[in-house]
Amino acid sequence: YFFGSTNGKIWSRTAGTYALEATAAPAAGAVGILGAAEYQGYIYYAMQSRLGRVAVGAAWSTRNDSFATFTNTDADFHPMKIVNLVLYIGDKHFVAQVDAGTFSANALDIKTPLRIKSLGRQDTDLLIGTYVSDNVTETEILRWNTWSVSYSVADTIPEVGVNAFLEMDNVTLINAGTKGNLYEYDGYKASLKKTIKGDWSSTNKAAVHPNAAMNFHGMPLFGLSQITGTG
Repeated sequence: YFFGSTNGKIWSRTAGTYALEATAAPAAGAVGILGAAEYQGYIYYAMQSRLGRVAVGAAWSTRNDSFATFTNTDADFHPMKIVNLVLYIGDKHFVAQVDAGTFSANALDIKTPLRIKSLGRQDTDLLIGTYVSDNVTETEILRWNTWSVSYSVADTIPEVGVNAFLEMDNVTLINAGTKGNLYEYDGYKASLKKTIKGDWSSTNKAAVHPNAAMNFHGMPLFGLSQITGTG
């Protein structure tokens, strides 16, 4: 399935053929779909204000575009990650969750002005990648065990946002900022590993979107998207 980040359209691809399945129409907020995941028999998809879902294998006409309501209604980021059999969803400075079909809008509250841009996993802990604004070149990586009242580890890095996490063997790779920097995270600290080749400057910028990273047969793959310039 493919989800439109601005228009709320949902497409399927079967045997090389694309088909429009539905157009989201939540009860409130923008229709753009900012995150999606399959979890315990349902496909969940997050819009600015509402969390929608449809049963796997069911017709999209049976979907519920307003299954649950976010508190902070982040207009840009609703990353998702399954850890310890729970689906976690970022919503500004709240971590929302779906646990066996039950939604909670505030499973964890992080400090403002940090906003949750990306989610990852380290062992059985949830990793939280944050962002403040395009003009603030400092942000944090937070590590939460998913049951304590607060996160247990925080590491500050000199970047404009933590864009994406990629789980590898005993280590997590991170893309942060807008100039192709890749960090290696050991669960406590992030260290700059390498910089993707490019002519990076204040006018040439790129980033990896939260879901554009995967481990394919041990090879880390990132989808790098242009922000400005040619890179």
